Amino acid sequence: MRPGNASDIQIAGFGFVDYFIDGSLQRLPVQFIRCGQATWARLGQLRHAPSYIRVTATMRAETMGDMGKVTQRYESELQAVLADAKSWTRCLFSSSSSLTLFRALHGIRMRGLSVADAVSAAEQLVVKLDQSEYAAIQGIATFYANELVHA
Repeated sequence: MRPGNASDIQIAGFGFVDYFIDGSLQRLPVQFIRCGQATWARLGQLRHAPSYIRVTATMRAETMGDMGKVTQRYESELQAVLADAKSWTRCLFSSSSSLTLFRALHGIRMRGLSVADAVSAAEQLVVKLDQSEYAAIQGIATFYANELVHA
């Protein structure tokens, strides 16, 4: 889902939301985007297109700020990523480079991952999100297909 046209979109920073992945509620690092009065969270590049969700109160959104504030907060982790050329390049050329970097920095700090493992975990999270979202869509489609058959 896209949150409007490009002229309406403002990057609002990075942070976290509560979101269901594979049936369990998890704290998910996201990029926030404002579109008019609504706030959206970018999940990443799912099925070859950016995927956004509208943020609701039940998601307990927590905003850390723009990339400048994020890099200040995660300064030592950022230095480790920048020192690892291969991992930095993987972040830079991922489909959602700034979001991948944010997730990697958070993984280093909160889970004690190595730089390479944090970047891999950030990339794997997108794969997991993609699979979870696709499974949910398939479940909804199957439900409605069965309702039509039994109607």
